[in-house]
Amino acid sequence: MSWLRKRTVAVIISAVISILSIIVMIVRDDEQVPSTVPPAAPPAATEVPPTTTTPPAPVQNDTPPPPPEVPLSAGTLTLGSTFEFDNMRITFGEAIGWTTINRTWHELYGYEAFYIPIAVTNLYNTTRRLSTYRIRLFGPDGLRLDEIGTLFDNDISDWGNDMRSGATLHSYMHILYNGNGQYVLEFDPPWHSDDRSVIEVFIDVRR
Repeated sequence: MSWLRKRTVAVIISAVISILSIIVMIVRDDEQVPSTVPPAAPPAATEVPPTTTTPPAPVQNDTPPPPPEVPLSAGTLTLGSTFEFDNMRITFGEAIGWTTINRTWHELYGYEAFYIPIAVTNLYNTTRRLSTYRIRLFGPDGLRLDEIGTLFDNDISDWGNDMRSGATLHSYMHILYNGNGQYVLEFDPPWHSDDRSVIEVFIDVRR
């Protein structure tokens, strides 16, 4: 029995050694065979689209442009002109002056104004005064200006400026300053006038 056991152990050991030898040979063969798997390709570069800068949209200006200035032709009334309106002979001075509204209680306090010397002769045969409420004032933008004559003691609109027939009054017409440009004074004749045409006087103002 002892011999048989020894023989069995020897056979088992020999079998184990044979199996190990086979395994070693298989591993060596795997190391010697070159790999047929191609190397992994490098990651493709991500294409960045070119940056396009969108130009800003043009800013829309809703403010309409001022009306074009009327070229002064021969016969156009302006500074220094004389004309008749509602049986009054009116002569404007040739230069304007500057002042500031100093009525602290008024909403236009501190605003600039300019004034025009004016001479008015009463052509009626009765005592009268110039009807300034028939005079409309427009700024360079073509919009009507606020009347400010009553804010000044020496303005032609003063209710005390009555004239007897043939008398001449020397005074001033004050106009609210609203930027440089062409100001227009419209004289609207009363309903009883023979000529109902509106008289326009153009004043070019540069501060």
